[in-house]
Amino acid sequence: MLGISCPPLCYEPVDEVLVRIAQHFRLWEIVAEHLHHHSKALPKLRALLPSYSVKMQVHAPLSDINIGSINEGIRNASIREIKDAVMFARQIDATVVTIHPGHMSPMTFENPKIVYSLTRQALEEITVFADDIGVKIALENMPALNNTICKNPDEIFELVNGTSAGICFDIGHANTTQSIDKFFELAHLFINVHVHDNDGKHDAHLTVGDGNIRFRQIVKRFKRYSGNYVIESRSIESAIKSKNYLAEMGY
Repeated sequence: MLGISCPPLCYEPVDEVLVRIAQHFRLWEIVAEHLHHHSKALPKLRALLPSYSVKMQVHAPLSDINIGSINEGIRNASIREIKDAVMFARQIDATVVTIHPGHMSPMTFENPKIVYSLTRQALEEITVFADDIGVKIALENMPALNNTICKNPDEIFELVNGTSAGICFDIGHANTTQSIDKFFELAHLFINVHVHDNDGKHDAHLTVGDGNIRFRQIVKRFKRYSGNYVIESRSIESAIKSKNYLAEMGY
């Protein structure tokens, strides 16, 4: 199924956004930020979703979140926010929650191993919690930025291996690290796919077809993938254009 995730929509009331999305999509990966944070969005969604043919996924909060932080208070608060997002998912019948790995901060640029170690510990705690309530965790690969980890398949496999977590394969992010082909070696671990375009350098979240990603060739690589494709866009209009473009290619 082709769905939408549009972070800028978190500044609009969730009930108004749901009405707009339902006109064009049957899947919405809500980004649990600001007005769409579970503390604000849950009552409205529980009341409205039964009236719409829209299935839900959740992208856990990412602003000010760092599950690999060496600051224990920040790390614990980040884990708590993600657990709350998992519970949010359960309450709106979503079965997949996408999360970001930890990232480096000024004190950890010279010691990235500790970020991996703390992220792994956090991931183990989060997946145990999610398993208990029937929600799957999808760890997302990151774009080519100085402070990110999980930019290549080896890094993300190191973190999810031995846990119940799967991978949210972000095609656009992988394009910025020139690793799209390599990521398909982990295709058996994909439980969510993020789709957007870029020029191979900047994580621009362009409409599909406006960058240099060869989606027509990539679609053949997903033959054994049975999960959802989530178009990550900067507007609903961009997502609709991407949806039409992708549908023509068999996504």
